[in-house]
Amino acid sequence: MAWVLIALYIVFAAPVRLGAVFRWEKGAAEGRLGAMVWGVRRTVRLDLMLDAENRPALRLLSGKRERTLPVGRPRKGARKSPGLRSAFEWLLSRAALRADIRIGGGDAALAALVSGALSALGALIPRARVRCRPRYGGESGLFLACIAGARLGTIIAVCLRGWIMNRLQGKKEEKAWIVPSGT
Repeated sequence: MAWVLIALYIVFAAPVRLGAVFRWEKGAAEGRLGAMVWGVRRTVRLDLMLDAENRPALRLLSGKRERTLPVGRPRKGARKSPGLRSAFEWLLSRAALRADIRIGGGDAALAALVSGALSALGALIPRARVRCRPRYGGESGLFLACIAGARLGTIIAVCLRGWIMNRLQGKKEEKAWIVPSGT
């Protein structure tokens, strides 16, 4: 019995980090999603493209596997999980944003003013670290990283809480009992 409790503790105490990275440089954009549990990392590359009917689609590349998903409306028959949605919202509230912006161009004064204004606006965003630098005579670039971390047990607890709260919202309250008095 003790081994079962130790195994549950190890599973629930597992550190989980989820992240998304976007990089735009020299006219090319690249995105990646990743997850890391106990130091084991798994990443997926994202490419935005047009499908056969010229609608936007997202291509996921994971190792040798490739999958294309339409962007926009949810798929028919897709289930909405309130537990996962509440866990995702909770993780987003804990996420830290890092942005490295390089402003290029031929006008050095304009590049310096724009980078200073973006740095000042970045200070207004909570849990964000924005670094904006001018690149005199160079090309512009952007790097965005959003990383959130928690323990697996906490994520499971938030999922269960969202699922339970959704179940309780659908139930109606019972009417109060009225006991007639004999007087």
